Amino acid sequence: MDRSRMLVGGLNLLALIAVSGCGSAGSTVAQGQAVQAPRFEVDPLWPRPLPNHWLLGSAVGVAVDSRDHVFVVNLTDSFNQRTEISAATNPPTGDCCLPAPAVLEFDPAGNLVGHWGGPGQGFTWPSSNHGIAIDNGGNVWIGGIGGSDSQILKFNRQGQLMAQIGKAGTAPTAAGRGGAAAADTAYAGVAG
Repeated sequence: MDRSRMLVGGLNLLALIAVSGCGSAGSTVAQGQAVQAPRFEVDPLWPRPLPNHWLLGSAVGVAVDSRDHVFVVNLTDSFNQRTEISAATNPPTGDCCLPAPAVLEFDPAGNLVGHWGGPGQGFTWPSSNHGIAIDNGGNVWIGGIGGSDSQILKFNRQGQLMAQIGKAGTAPTAAGRGGAAAADTAYAGVAG
């Protein structure tokens, strides 16, 4: 079992113990046996260093697929250009660094095994991508929270667009939910 599943399992166990109150955990303590809570340690080397002098922006979504690969969607424009990504300025003002692509895929050991994201042909990337989900078929769903983000994008694991639900730039719903209406529609595809 990899660390991400252990972490999720441990957190679920703690929540279950807290909710159950005096359930089986209480009876174990009553019998004189101490209950040992799981112990977690931070792995400072997970993920491994990124290639190409890339920096991870603000992580705004994390999902784990059936192979325990961790997908992270990050904001590629959350940096101070002068001090953090000077190699990305025009003209470059330094040798380091560059924003990482919007979607990064890590194997359980923390190695970068895939990356993609951003504007592409045939679709509009969210103005502020936010949130990521992996469905049972291994497809990756990306949403957004920007003012014009009223679409949900579905990609295969290599980053090829499979579907766009909603349309960028359309007005939010009467309830003021923006892309949430598209997300409601898309959920049927994720869950089904």
